[in-house]
Amino acid sequence: MDSKKICTAEAIALLIMIMINQVILGLPKTIIVNSGSGAWINVIVISIIAIFLAVLITKLFKKFPASDILDVSELVGGKILKIIVSIIFFSLFFLTSIICLRYIVETLILIYFKNTNILFLILLFVIGIIIANRKSFTSIARATYILTIIILAVMFILFVFSTKLFVTERLFPILGYGADKTFLLGLSNLSAFSGLAYILFLLPFLKETKSFKKINVISIVISSLYLFSSVVCLLLVFPFNSISENLLSVYLLTRIVEYSSFLQRADAIYILFWILAILSYLSINMFFMLHIFQKNTNIKNHTGILYAISLILIATSLIIQGAAEHRFLQNIVYFYLFLFAIGLSLVILFIANWKRKKHNSNSPPAP
Repeated sequence: MDSKKICTAEAIALLIMIMINQVILGLPKTIIVNSGSGAWINVIVISIIAIFLAVLITKLFKKFPASDILDVSELVGGKILKIIVSIIFFSLFFLTSIICLRYIVETLILIYFKNTNILFLILLFVIGIIIANRKSFTSIARATYILTIIILAVMFILFVFSTKLFVTERLFPILGYGADKTFLLGLSNLSAFSGLAYILFLLPFLKETKSFKKINVISIVISSLYLFSSVVCLLLVFPFNSISENLLSVYLLTRIVEYSSFLQRADAIYILFWILAILSYLSINMFFMLHIFQKNTNIKNHTGILYAISLILIATSLIIQGAAEHRFLQNIVYFYLFLFAIGLSLVILFIANWKRKKHNSNSPPAP
């Protein structure tokens, strides 16, 4: 890998892209299924919690400039803790890559390529991941930056044109299935902000480390607005109990929204950008998996590791059979792994700050 430093705007776009892919993968549908018409309130609640966590992580990293969670883990518990944390986050990034890859491939087959072999489509995505990671991290970040702006723009257009289909009564009852599912059980939707996991690794790759807080807060706020808009649009356009379990939730909007008489099948345009977004997201995941692996093995040439992980990704993606297994991985395994990873990281950061404070207090004053 060549230069790995990225600017503030590229870092913000990278974190927003993670949320874009969560929406593409049907996150709004999941939130609506869990919370009913109270889904929009649930999004506000989890967004506030996510912003709080982003600010907290920023403050906890303040005494460890140019360090990521692996460096801090080694400081707290030595190489053993570093390896444990590495395995957890590698598994998290690998699992989300499997879920993402399999979901988009099955959706493409369902919508456009009914007679296409699933292995062929998986290979196309994996080849793209390999090509992207043969370049530098800055190349991935720049491409993501441009793509993020385009996708946010086209999604804004979609939301604007969908307003004529809004039925405001569908936002009621406000608490949906009840206060418990909106405020308590709905906290499980916090995994929507999986960008928090990437924040823990971002600091060493920033050109301006002083912008770390700004990057985290802005990216989470924009991601929150994007998720909120997606959920509200779906609620206002469709009855919450009729949203399909088999299609991309926001894709339903692209099929029914009319732009003008001369623009037909606009959904194909959205699918094209979403494919590029998925490819960008998978490339980001692969980069961080390579980063974690190299940091524990001191292997300088990442090419061999890249090919090895790619082959394992192809094999494991083919193992998932049916929607039931996919939902289990996404809603159960991924959620608890994400929760454990974030919780453990916060504990490690608190301990590291306590040790640093204790060390400074025991140090003799300067003459």
